[in-house]
Amino acid sequence: MPGRSFQDQKCRHPGCSEVETLGHVLGYCPRGELLRNNRHHKVRSSIATTLRKAKWEVYEEVHCLAENGSTRRADIIAIDRRNQRSLILDPTVRFEKDDQQANNVNNEKKSVYNSCIPHFREFMSLTLELTKAYPEGKVPINAQNIEDLKKLMKYVSDENAEAFYEEIFSYSTTQVLVHHE
Repeated sequence: MPGRSFQDQKCRHPGCSEVETLGHVLGYCPRGELLRNNRHHKVRSSIATTLRKAKWEVYEEVHCLAENGSTRRADIIAIDRRNQRSLILDPTVRFEKDDQQANNVNNEKKSVYNSCIPHFREFMSLTLELTKAYPEGKVPINAQNIEDLKKLMKYVSDENAEAFYEEIFSYSTTQVLVHHE
């Protein structure tokens, strides 16, 4: 990082003793907590709005009880009464560490919310299924982002980087429409 000493790589935020990496700054450092929370709320609200437009019944920041009596708060409960389906959604934005990131986050979220399912079944009369959002840990990437990356490939000369990008290009894609108000 510009302006950093090679002798001390600790975070510059007072009271934080972690090594200052991009992952730490974006995902864990107390200094960025407000920005992370705001980003999370924007993502949550965007998902909730999309579900409402698709005629789902949507509740945000829903308090619930785990089987051991501890309290939790689910970011989104989405109910499709027509098809008798419901979802517990807890969006998260993480710095990707490896190709198992999506699986690890999925398992982490399941460990939090699985014990809340009886509460939702009883008090909201919901049918909840345990399913992964994305198979095999491969989260669909915006198709336009893939096209932009392909344009940059002519500037990549490292064989390892080329193999990395070729794997990225094999991921499934999705079309994301951006709506500006």
